Amino acid sequence: MIRILKAAFAVTLVAVNVCVCGYLGLFFCLSCSRMTTSYQAARMLPVDWVFMAGRRATEAVIVAGALGAFLALTNRLVFAYLFPERERLDWLFAGSPAIIVALGAILGSILFLVEKPYM
Repeated sequence: MIRILKAAFAVTLVAVNVCVCGYLGLFFCLSCSRMTTSYQAARMLPVDWVFMAGRRATEAVIVAGALGAFLALTNRLVFAYLFPERERLDWLFAGSPAIIVALGAILGSILFLVEKPYM
């Protein structure tokens, strides 16, 4: 019975990790490609668009790294208790969301750079 409860809790934890990963990946993709104001866009040089896209991507990648560190710590504690024989399982579930969130942020910054959206 304990094994079934541990497996159910592990499946729930993986589902929560996947949902958080998908939501934050979409959030950072949209937040990095958000519009600028017309006043700011009129004053920007072409190189300023590159700097702004780079700044947005850098900020989001830093947050993705913090997310990965937080998930690494929490998953390490939980998976070490649930599955003591599998040592690398927690790092897999910590690294994957951080990489997906970082890729979403970089994709959003590239969209911002290509489209140059403004109101």
